Amino acid sequence: MIKFRISGAGGGKTTGLVEEIYYRYLQLAEYKKIYVITYTNYAVKQIIQNYINKYGYLPDNIKIMTVHKFCIKEIINPYYQYIVIPKNFKRIKDLEKIGIKRYI
Repeated sequence: MIKFRISGAGGGKTTGLVEEIYYRYLQLAEYKKIYVITYTNYAVKQIIQNYINKYGYLPDNIKIMTVHKFCIKEIINPYYQYIVIPKNFKRIKDLEKIGIKRYI
């Protein structure tokens, strides 16, 4: 199930999220995981800190990480052997060497 929380600064998003994580953890089968994915490292730290402050510790099967870390740890690293890279593939660093600028 996916839920969205929208509110302004100080609106209780993190507090509500921590309570939702705990509620779902209590209902979770022992072998399953909960993934909490956010955009910034600061948000990850805040969620972890608030969870530990309220419940004492963060269980191993609750994973709180940025979207980038999630993609690397849970998608790319476990399945890299199935990724087919075309022969004409160029890394950004290789393109910069031949004069093509990086625009991101």
